[in-house]
Amino acid sequence: MRRSQRVGIFSVGAVVVLFAAAVGIWRWSVYARHQQTIAEYQKWMTAATQDIRSNRLGSGLKNVRRAARYEKTGVVSTIERVLEKTQRRGLKLSGGTHPAEPLTVDGGKAAPGKFDIVQLATSAKNLQRFGNNIMNNLDFEAFVDREPLGATVYALVILPNGAQRTVKATVVPLPTGSIGFTGLYTNQRYGVSVRLPALVTSGISYGWIPSPRPTDGDGRVFADPMNPHITVTVYGANNVMGQSPSASIPPSAHILKNVQIGGFPAIIYTNVQSVHRIPVFDESVAAGAPNLQSSNEVDVAVPQPLLPQWQPIINAVIGSFKPGDLNQAY
Repeated sequence: MRRSQRVGIFSVGAVVVLFAAAVGIWRWSVYARHQQTIAEYQKWMTAATQDIRSNRLGSGLKNVRRAARYEKTGVVSTIERVLEKTQRRGLKLSGGTHPAEPLTVDGGKAAPGKFDIVQLATSAKNLQRFGNNIMNNLDFEAFVDREPLGATVYALVILPNGAQRTVKATVVPLPTGSIGFTGLYTNQRYGVSVRLPALVTSGISYGWIPSPRPTDGDGRVFADPMNPHITVTVYGANNVMGQSPSASIPPSAHILKNVQIGGFPAIIYTNVQSVHRIPVFDESVAAGAPNLQSSNEVDVAVPQPLLPQWQPIINAVIGSFKPGDLNQAY
């Protein structure tokens, strides 16, 4: 073999060796960067978990977003979405000299002894149209929680001397707490009550979003903020036709049992209906009779594929149902 051929073969071999070394270095570099990414992801997720367990939801959301910069896993996406929903909203009012400084309020009490909020609206025109229609704390929470952060709303306030003022407010996140309503809900008109359990996703506890209060006050709808197809509806009605609740049960419904609750006859039944092409399972308890003046009902609706995991919550809600005085019309 000539020398030139030997040199050529050596050159090819050297190139192969160098290429293999370069690939090895590149792989090690990729592996090192990947390990660093995993370490940063785990660091911020650990910090977020500690924040959530300590009820520091604002800090937890920041740390989850830091983790997402390194790896956008399904867990990160779920927790980020839940924390965004569970970041409870409040109002920051700026009303000139009433008060002199902006302050955060929760519910209708802006500052003890300064003034009370009696109505909220998305515009001053709507505020005037609604008039002095006093809201309760549940109404305030429902109104504020459904408005986006940063939104401008208007508040009608009553000063200690009885004078009314309209002030602007901004929807702001509160530092801790969770969105929504949990615990015992009692309808002020009919007296029907039900207990709403806390909801939990990825270890984060949160509540139900109440619908706006209807003008006749006959009931409320509470929705899971993570899935609006999951609802609890609580309402009452006057029995003007002298009918049993069974008269309004859909023909497709299945009656589970007839019971006595609070001294009144009641029916527990289930039904499946299509809502926006999604099969939704509905379990209800209705109390009333032809000889009674009013009736009460609670319905729990859940997408049918989620029924196995939601059945214990459905049982708890249905089991907590307490009718008001059905001997009276309201």
